[in-house]
Amino acid sequence: MNHEDAPSTPPLRASTEMPEAIERWESFGGSWRVTLVTHERAAVELLRCDCGEVIETLEWTDPSAVLWAREQAAS
Repeated sequence: MNHEDAPSTPPLRASTEMPEAIERWESFGGSWRVTLVTHERAAVELLRCDCGEVIETLEWTDPSAVLWAREQAAS
């Protein structure tokens, strides 16, 4: 395949950005943990900064958020 025949869409990045909701939660001092990752969805618990109590569970089906959660669970 020559350069002109190369696909125009970029490949899926191996590393993804942290979802905005998680970034915002961290900026206020909270912590989080990945609780579920499948091929199609992911779940993350948002935890209080003082005692680790679960405040909310976020669930995603967006492929980039699922990939991010998979990377976090693997590290």
